[in-house]
Amino acid sequence: MTSNKTFFQEHFSLGTYEPKYYVLKDCETTLLQTLDSYHDIDKFKEVIGYLILENKVNEIVRLTNWFDFFNQVFYQTPIVYNSMIYSLLKFSIETELLFLQTQFEFETSKHFFTTFFDMKLNVEFKKYELAHYFFSISIFYGYYPGLQMRSLNESFRILEHSISFEALTNCFTSIFVKYEVPKIMVLELANIRYKKTYEILTGLLTGKNIRKINPTNVVLTKREAYLFSTYERSSLNFEDDFFMRYLIYFKLLSVDEKSYNEACDFLQHSKVFQFKLDVFLEHISFWQNLFRFYCSLSKIQRDVLRLRELIDYVEFKKFEENIKYSIKGKTFASFLGAIHDWDRIIRLKEENLLAYKWKKLDIAEVDFIFDNHTYVFQELNSGKKLYEESRDMNHCVYTYTKFCASG
Repeated sequence: MTSNKTFFQEHFSLGTYEPKYYVLKDCETTLLQTLDSYHDIDKFKEVIGYLILENKVNEIVRLTNWFDFFNQVFYQTPIVYNSMIYSLLKFSIETELLFLQTQFEFETSKHFFTTFFDMKLNVEFKKYELAHYFFSISIFYGYYPGLQMRSLNESFRILEHSISFEALTNCFTSIFVKYEVPKIMVLELANIRYKKTYEILTGLLTGKNIRKINPTNVVLTKREAYLFSTYERSSLNFEDDFFMRYLIYFKLLSVDEKSYNEACDFLQHSKVFQFKLDVFLEHISFWQNLFRFYCSLSKIQRDVLRLRELIDYVEFKKFEENIKYSIKGKTFASFLGAIHDWDRIIRLKEENLLAYKWKKLDIAEVDFIFDNHTYVFQELNSGKKLYEESRDMNHCVYTYTKFCASG
């Protein structure tokens, strides 16, 4: 028996959004066609379901227009179809850039792809991350075609043998770069989520100084701006607020310009940097002093005074105990003793943490064989188990008990 339900009624519980059908009815055929062609049905339904739940009707219409474009060229370019749909779905839930385009900008982005397809390069995106970067170039091109320095055909030739991340960044550079542009902005193109960050990139592409077009509240010195502009290393993989995080990274690096890796490790160990970026920035001079101290330690001292324990300790002292806490006058020996006493006091003071328990994640144990030994990785789901781990391994994971218990 044939169902009379529409695509939306069949797959989603629309509830109060039923009146929106008159807007969405024209999307039905394209969405069904895409659902039939795209290999990850669950992901497709997840994203469309999210957009419906958030009542993002206009976004669904724009997304459907993109789907329609790729469905029409499917037989011309089946090798890249799934990767392009993946990128569309990723853009839909992570950025505002896809939906802020005007109709002209949308058509310009489509022209980018049409030119690429017409060249019949017969290449594929072997990793979704590569497809997403290429799609990001198309969105940027849609917004700023006037910044084009070289023809699309000439730039796409860079990709004719194989598509790698290096080839894609060279392709972007070929299309848009006339002046020297910080490598960071090119590396992180696919991570840009907001129009204001595009505007920073366009300013740099037209030769402006980062200190004059920086819209954040991070004030850069000339030296810090120089470090930003001349950075030649790989991406630091900051997942959100990457531009702000890079600016903070260079403020830290200015303390010791050779300590690229140490500065990255330092930030990755900080819960304040991870979860309270504004607070970290507010006390940037404190962090610069702490990083300066850490860089002054010998390798042996760093092995003894572990970075994670050092940062855990100072974050507790400053952001939980006394915001006026300072490291002035602190030495390797005094830090080592203070952290040992702190760890012991925390354990004695909060013995009730032993009683904490929380649900395990639905993850099976992992067995790993190395050098004829079998190692078993198990999830710890109680304060008692974290305490035993801290005791046996001589580290401070026990102090994370409340964080674990609260999810």
